[in-house]
Formats: sequence, C-alpha cells, structure tokens
Amino acid sequence: MQQTLEGNRIVWAHDGAERVRWPFVDDPSDVGAIRNIYIDDDTVRAPTCFVVVRQPDPSDDRGDVIFDIFRLNPDSYLWHFNRVYTPPKGGDRE
Repeated sequence: MQQTLEGNRIVWAHDGAERVRWPFVDDPSDVGAIRNIYIDDDTVRAPTCFVVVRQPDPSDDRGDVIFDIFRLNPDSYLWHFNRVYTPPKGGDRE
C-alpha cells in the first residue's frame, strides 16, 4: 500500500490503483472547502472516500480535537460514518 499527500488529501493506492481517498476539512463553516470536495471528480469517483471534518463541538468533552468522518458513495454523499477525537490534554488516562 502506498500513501501520498495531495494538498489537503491523503490517497492510499495499491499496485498503482487508488483504493481510498481521505480529504480533510479544517473549518466546517468554510462552504468553499466543502463545495470543492463535491466538485472534484477524482474525489467523487474514488473507490472509497472518507471526508474528515474538524468539528468545533463544545458539547462533546471527550477530547481536545474532534473529527467527524463522512463516507461518500453513490448511495449517499453525506453518510455520517464515525466521530473520533484526540485524548484530552492533561487529563487522567486509563
């Protein structure tokens, strides 16, 4: 598996064929950044694509940085796939 960085995207390929594309959005209020994901033919046509959006969510105190992950596919171009977060800084860790 090869991993390359293309701007704000990570692309995983195997034997020269793209397998997974990971576009990242730092600011979910940046409509232009969101729109650019959907007008990029390579992203929309990727075999598998997960859009990772950094989310400012003060109601979620599980971590310092929160990311929502959306999967794009022909059945749903806005499927909320998962939420991940970094561990809180300075907190107790188990």
